[in-house]
Amino acid sequence: TEIYTLSLHDALPISSQFGFRRIIGVELLPELDQVARENVRRWEQYGGTSRIELICGDAIAFRLPVEPAVIFLFNPLPEAALRTFLENTERCLLEFPRPTFVLYVNPIFAQTFSALRSLQMLGGTHQYLLFRSSGG
Repeated sequence: TEIYTLSLHDALPISSQFGFRRIIGVELLPELDQVARENVRRWEQYGGTSRIELICGDAIAFRLPVEPAVIFLFNPLPEAALRTFLENTERCLLEFPRPTFVLYVNPIFAQTFSALRSLQMLGGTHQYLLFRSSGG
């Protein structure tokens, strides 16, 4: 299983402790990408193992690899961009069904998920929502 995160500062090093085979972080702003790279460098310097790949680019253009995945979103995008990201993710999941979980933390745009056919909500609170793909 892979994990993809759009909130890079602390999530990437922490997620590397959970045995994911591959971790990919996507950050739009070069300045924040540099912060993430520095955090990963420090993590590795203190003995943390890293299977972390960092991409400086637009999450909307990121295409999920065709593998089981966990997608971690810490309220990373404005509502319209989140909608586009989710629509792109749904297209990927419908084209190549596979087990996928989406953890959406600080879900201020929770209603954006309601139109998705490929993800079912497993549960959540006002602090997070957890979804699972129907194809996996």
